[in-house]
Amino acid sequence: MENKIDLLTYNLFIRPPGVKTNKNDFKDERLKELMKHISKYDIVCFQELFGFLSRRQKQFIKKSKTKGFKYSYSAPFSPSTLSVLDGGLVILSKLPITETDHIIYSKACAIDRVVAKGAIYAKINSGSKNSNSHFHLFTTHLQASYRSKDKTMEETDQKAKSIRKSQLKELRNFIYKKAIQKNPLDFQEPIVVAGDFNINAFPEFKKEELFGYKENYSQKYTDTPEYQRLIKTLSFKNFIVQDLAKIHNQNIPQITSGDFDISNNEIISKETVLSSKLDQCSCSSLDYIFLIKPKISNSNYHFNSIENSTKTVPFFVQNLPFSQLSDHYGVSTCFENNSNNSENNSENNSENNSDQIKFKTNKKRWLRLSFMKTFPISILSICVLLVFTFLF
Repeated sequence: MENKIDLLTYNLFIRPPGVKTNKNDFKDERLKELMKHISKYDIVCFQELFGFLSRRQKQFIKKSKTKGFKYSYSAPFSPSTLSVLDGGLVILSKLPITETDHIIYSKACAIDRVVAKGAIYAKINSGSKNSNSHFHLFTTHLQASYRSKDKTMEETDQKAKSIRKSQLKELRNFIYKKAIQKNPLDFQEPIVVAGDFNINAFPEFKKEELFGYKENYSQKYTDTPEYQRLIKTLSFKNFIVQDLAKIHNQNIPQITSGDFDISNNEIISKETVLSSKLDQCSCSSLDYIFLIKPKISNSNYHFNSIENSTKTVPFFVQNLPFSQLSDHYGVSTCFENNSNNSENNSENNSENNSDQIKFKTNKKRWLRLSFMKTFPISILSICVLLVFTFLF
């Protein structure tokens, strides 16, 4: 049986109340507009959809159920000494989620220290009613880099790069634990890793190099060492890792932030309302969908991204006080799931229902315990956030 699964990853830029780059970042208006566009997807991975001090995250998840997203998982609020914000990570799915987990990265710098950045995991039943095929989905948001007026990104980025290197190791261990370690070699299931990695595949172009960079990319440039390390870190023994947007677009990285137009021989930013001037025209490839597949394929389960289906999704809008729904583009792809593994419908439905009951029960128990543990420090967390908002 053949099934197609459309997946989107998107950094929404919905930060906590009061945090903004320019005069107004129109959080509510952008979320309302986005709700009109997500029904075409089967699974959506969000970054920067924060729940701290706001009901926006919960309300969006609730409204998404009307679009068919019956299942969801979001990064729990689990503050450490300085991490007073949740991770802002959310997975919405029309397909059953049968297992979830999360990690919070141990290191951060600058304003990221108050954010519980990490990764969340969902095991998803990708088959039809008479099959029980799964894949493993991870979404993450790594340490950001912060530009300076007086220095190049290379000069200001060393600390952030070191932290991202550490975070990638933690992500790799998390992927191995949840998706690889448990399964025998001849029955490994596919792994999808999506999100905002804050690792630019592009070198830092000089302004004059932006003209015709696509035509000259393969001849003049190579992917950055940090991007190459990202690919190496996600490469496991007996597995193949694919950057889907790159391989589906002539092996050229795709701009997901800081895009630009050329008019009258001038470089003009496509987005000016949400992003800072330092990030405009930055020509950055930061958001990715990786497919990690076993080299030895399971004869009963074939899971692939349809050729040339991966693309950036700008989410341009008209007749609104902003031109895009975020300062990033989304990245989408379409997976093809061909499964020959058929079982009795009632047995599968019973198993799926059992998984869901277990999942919901564990989630309720976790929420009760989490509230009891975190409420006493929530007031302190709010005070710390206000201090950092004032300082930065």
